[in-house]
Amino acid sequence: MTTQLISRFGTGFLRTEIYRHGDAHLWVRRPGPHRGRPFHHMSLRAGTAIAAVPTGPVVWRLPEESGGEIRLYRAPGETSAANLAIGSSGDPEWERLRRVLCNTGRALRAVHIGVSGELAAEPPPGPSRLARWLRSGRGPGGAVRFHETARRRLGSRRWERALSWCEPHPGATRFLHGAPSLGCLVLGPVTGNAALLSGEELARGPAESDVGWLLGELVELRLIGETVPALRRLSEQAEAAAAALLRGYDAPLDTGLLGRVATTRVFTHAHDFAAYVGWADELTNYADYLVRLIDEQGGPAVPAGDRQLLKSGSGDN
Repeated sequence: MTTQLISRFGTGFLRTEIYRHGDAHLWVRRPGPHRGRPFHHMSLRAGTAIAAVPTGPVVWRLPEESGGEIRLYRAPGETSAANLAIGSSGDPEWERLRRVLCNTGRALRAVHIGVSGELAAEPPPGPSRLARWLRSGRGPGGAVRFHETARRRLGSRRWERALSWCEPHPGATRFLHGAPSLGCLVLGPVTGNAALLSGEELARGPAESDVGWLLGELVELRLIGETVPALRRLSEQAEAAAAALLRGYDAPLDTGLLGRVATTRVFTHAHDFAAYVGWADELTNYADYLVRLIDEQGGPAVPAGDRQLLKSGSGDN
């Protein structure tokens, strides 16, 4: 049986290759040269516990190989949810994405409830990576330039607030994916089905860390749509997708914490692009997005129509 390379892409943080192997697709992921830390080492106990949880149409797909720096996943296709979200503004594609995100919410909640937080020791790594850069201003690529730009536009008060939102939550005990994203959500041939590539950044913390991380990607698309007239429809579609994710999770969540995590995700993505891809003038727009998100406590990340389904207090869910 032959193996055919379909796609190869990556940044200084993560490299990905996608192969077709018979009727299957293989996703091979490895750290980029500037990542700074290896993938999380997933214990056999954690892998067994995750695999035992029924998650529905979206499965937590664990690597078949995890030796050294390589993670190999058997996936249901070659297209990620990120490809779908960025590459199309059509209603049918976004309807597909909404179904997938609704099922992703269910899958996240199933593992949050079904796997003991004791099987993960560290908080999610993304906020820690952002905090180190906020303090130091150093990094590869355009990291230094973006630090200067963002610091100037945000000012000291917002900067310190963003830094405080990176702090871990020591009392939170949920088992977490650690960095769920549209890019690691691989779509299957059946509408609503997907595989969430998992195991590289497993963590422990509040449920809002996983849900808010995905909301951050969606509010980013929403803000782009609000500021670019030709992409106005994108803003509406992204908000509807965020609502679908929350409906799928279907459990009380702290709206304030969701907004703060989502804001941290937007800031982390902007940093990662600057550092691991390079400077782009659009990053100045991201600094402006962050001003709004920080001033509004991340409120734009939580769809207004779904706030009554959530809760405003803090908690570990």
